[in-house]
Amino acid sequence: MSYPVTPAVRLLREMRVEFEPHLYDYVEHGGTAHSAEALGVDEHAVVKTLVMETDERKPLLVLMHGDREVSTKTLARLLGVKRVQPASSADVPTMMPGVPTITPTSAFNLAYNDYLNGKYDLAVAGFQRFVKDFPGTSLTPNAYYWLGESSYQQKDYVRAMQSFEYLSTEYPGNEKVPAALFKSGLAAGETGDLATSKKNLKRVIEEFPASDEAKLAKNMLAEIR
Repeated sequence: MSYPVTPAVRLLREMRVEFEPHLYDYVEHGGTAHSAEALGVDEHAVVKTLVMETDERKPLLVLMHGDREVSTKTLARLLGVKRVQPASSADVPTMMPGVPTITPTSAFNLAYNDYLNGKYDLAVAGFQRFVKDFPGTSLTPNAYYWLGESSYQQKDYVRAMQSFEYLSTEYPGNEKVPAALFKSGLAAGETGDLATSKKNLKRVIEEFPASDEAKLAKNMLAEIR
């Protein structure tokens, strides 16, 4: 069986601990509920890891049952600090130099969390680091897509197009390709390159006619004409 060799896997091998890998497809926002379902176990049995920091930017790891939530106010009170908050994706490597590299899923979620919170500069840095550190995982195509989305939100349309086009070229069978082509068309339009914009929008309609993006692409083409 082929599977990602993470720091945890390497440690288990070094310690000669027997283990059996269980692979499952990543689902955005799936969290521990999805992993529990995929593994056939109760969500309470799944342990999730949260990378947090205090108001003084001191790092800490929170390990908890998958079906539980952390109260940052309570945690701060117990630690005797003013505030505890999720660490940004850009901070983790420098905050924890002595800690092994985090897993691909954790690295992706940190960057994606920055995107959801509107911290697009941090999201760009996080996704750029992800595709560099984890070039061959199932999450890599998604990372390129959200790198493009983050750049698009920054109005860096050229860089957004580069990310979207890389995804559609290198991962033509990925489910994000229709959205990547559509957003690449929008980005091209924002730069004034209407020829490229039309080309990408037409590709969505021709190659993915049943997709939601195909409907959006038809509307956009109608406006451009």
